[in-house]
Amino acid sequence: MKIAQNILFQADYFRDPVRVSSKAYKANSQLAQWNNENPEAVNKTFATNFGKTKKFAMVKALQDSMVYPNEAEWWGQLPDGSYKEKALTMKATEFYKSDMFGLKTADEAGKIFFESTPGDHLQFTEEQLYGWVEKYFISESTEAIQV
Repeated sequence: MKIAQNILFQADYFRDPVRVSSKAYKANSQLAQWNNENPEAVNKTFATNFGKTKKFAMVKALQDSMVYPNEAEWWGQLPDGSYKEKALTMKATEFYKSDMFGLKTADEAGKIFFESTPGDHLQFTEEQLYGWVEKYFISESTEAIQV
């Protein structure tokens, strides 16, 4: 795993559901570290820093051929131990239920927003992109300035 992770950064973003319980996954996976999946190496700073962000606008490409499972684009995942079962939604994951890195806290604070596009990975129009930026980031800043 280390060789692939050092050569292909995408290998670090795959959460293999049949290996997530292994010591190797917990020790070597960047995702495991960010998700605080290793009880022997929990980093409370991740939750603290995650909570500092004001908004998370997540965009799911409904026909994505790169991200698997597709639900992962909205913090979902395959159930631990299985490739065959239906992907879990964000709120059904252990990350969320146990608030391992602050995901549940951010959601309950109204910081997480979901958008989708009908196309494949990163296939959206400039109009969509600018619309999301305006909706989630610019309009609030402009309103604050106009006090």
